[in-house]
Amino acid sequence: MKLNKKRISILAVALVVIAAVAVAALAPRGAKAYSEDYAKRLADGKVPSGSQMMGMEQDDDEYEFLYVSADGTQRYEIEVSKQTGEMVKYEREAVAPQRSAEVKLSEQQAKDVLLKEYPQAELLSIRLDQDDGNAEYEAVFTTDGYQGSMEIQAASGEILEIKLKLGQRIVIPAGTADGEYLSEDEIRSRALELVPGATIADLDLDKKSSGYVYELELYKDGVEYELTLDAKTGEQRSLKSEWGAAGLNTQTATTTAAATTATQTTTTAPATSETAEASQTNAATSKTTAAAPKTTTAAQSNDSGRISQQEAEQIALKKVPGATVKKIKLEKDDGRWQYEGELITDSAEYDFEIDAATGAILKWEQENKTPKTTAAQEKTTISSEKARSIVLAKAPGATIIEMELDRDDGRMTYEGEARKDGMEYEFELDAYTGTILKWDEEREDRD
Repeated sequence: MKLNKKRISILAVALVVIAAVAVAALAPRGAKAYSEDYAKRLADGKVPSGSQMMGMEQDDDEYEFLYVSADGTQRYEIEVSKQTGEMVKYEREAVAPQRSAEVKLSEQQAKDVLLKEYPQAELLSIRLDQDDGNAEYEAVFTTDGYQGSMEIQAASGEILEIKLKLGQRIVIPAGTADGEYLSEDEIRSRALELVPGATIADLDLDKKSSGYVYELELYKDGVEYELTLDAKTGEQRSLKSEWGAAGLNTQTATTTAAATTATQTTTTAPATSETAEASQTNAATSKTTAAAPKTTTAAQSNDSGRISQQEAEQIALKKVPGATVKKIKLEKDDGRWQYEGELITDSAEYDFEIDAATGAILKWEQENKTPKTTAAQEKTTISSEKARSIVLAKAPGATIIEMELDRDDGRMTYEGEARKDGMEYEFELDAYTGTILKWDEEREDRD
């Protein structure tokens, strides 16, 4: 059968259109073009075999995965772009490395350590530095389209930290009006307003779908903070905090140097994502108190340098006299030994984590016991109007987006969300007493 040329042309055009539609259907679209499964497979390939994924977070732009190596000596953070499917950030950090003030490696030997890890790297700078009394080389380099930095132990040559970021260092766009973006000095000042007395360890400019932001790492009193600020306004986008081994080392050194006559200092630990709920439960016991790192080894009753289980129990019982230790065990978490346990009283249950080396309380959660709800009790819950007034007293001028009465393990609670000036609030109230059980704040990330 002989085909007409005109029909052939029409058929060819139709096939092209069908192919284009098929390709468009397969192509990434929108902020979530690449799935979490795809990103995880990519991240899995960037860490050693046998590494365990410890967690995953995501925002509008990236997936972030946290891994720990099979032997527990290395921690990895991998970020994958949702839009491009590429790894945009890689961090590797030694867990509880050996520190030393000695300098045994020459600068050339430190360079060799870098080049052994990245043979194609172009070294931009390298310098010997002292970090809290520890000698290390800090190198800045580029390789395979990534900008990178590496910290190398000056005594042993151990790699303490590697950071890689896709592309060149982000700078404020040329030609923008003076004062449109805050300078690094202004951002540093703003960060120290939010975390007074902290030490700024790192500061980077990054570009998100919602605009330019500054990302900072800070340390204070043994706590590590991750802070994100809007590059134009300096407004807080997010603030995370957690106890870390490096932070505790800093706290130990500071306390030991300052306390020449006192043997114990008490500091208030910031609320973390794990302890935020407990912080509102009971005003008298809501603050997490960290026992001071010990400056002598008298109380360390074994050769490992760790406090005994009995000492850990006494530290916990000192906070709740008369309580009963329900359970306690020694665990290793991110290279750090700690005692994890529970206390109980007639009215409450407590979960705690205590640093086995210093005796510091790393985590303290309290949950008040509530009898199972009866029909009569349900009649004594506060009204929704009263619940709203409690929320608005906490965040004046906010708009409550949603709120509902819910039952959780026999306890009636009001749960909901509110917004104000670009901030999002998630809350949970005890429906009988109006006590705020949970309060989370986060800046809304707008495209």
